[in-house]
Amino acid sequence: MTTKYLIAFTNPVSAEQEQAYNEWYNGTHLPEVVALPGFRSAKRFKASASQLGGDPQFQYLALYELDDVETAVAALGKSAPDLTQTDATAPEMQLLVVEEIFEHVPA
Repeated sequence: MTTKYLIAFTNPVSAEQEQAYNEWYNGTHLPEVVALPGFRSAKRFKASASQLGGDPQFQYLALYELDDVETAVAALGKSAPDLTQTDATAPEMQLLVVEEIFEHVPA
């Protein structure tokens, strides 16, 4: 069975709101989403200052590990209006569901 993930690319609305954005994301949003059916866990990442090929469009990435894609997507869609929101998050975002197809672990 392959592992499936939901990837969310986001940004804070401004540098001044970055702390509030991270506090909301880590303390409120991730726990609410991971509590939904079909979700297993979540991790967050921030783009490094050192990049290949210029500045990325999004500075933050949330990686949600899924138990079941259809269940997770349906639960997120149904629950979206009830999830706690913040004005510290920029409205632009990108969501992508991916499936692990290969892993190389050096010997």
